[in-house]
Amino acid sequence: MDSHGPQPPGTVRVTITEQGRSVRVPALLAQFLALVFFLGLLVVGLIVFIPLAIIAGVVFLITLVVVWVRLKLARARSPNGPLDGRRNVRVRR
Repeated sequence: MDSHGPQPPGTVRVTITEQGRSVRVPALLAQFLALVFFLGLLVVGLIVFIPLAIIAGVVFLITLVVVWVRLKLARARSPNGPLDGRRNVRVRR
């Protein structure tokens, strides 16, 4: 051990000579395991997020189409629309 006391496992003490203090640097294995862990989280997140985003986009487009069709039908059934159901009768004097 060095004069700074016991070190946590998996760390290396490196002294910065210009500032005269020491910092703890993770060991190579700890850095590699952290990288693998975060890459794994990224991959799992993308595997979950991309299909959800595609499904949300499809649901959004279907909703837009349904609303558009309902508006078109409502306009067609409105008074004087082509589907209003009234006969075109003229009043004669």
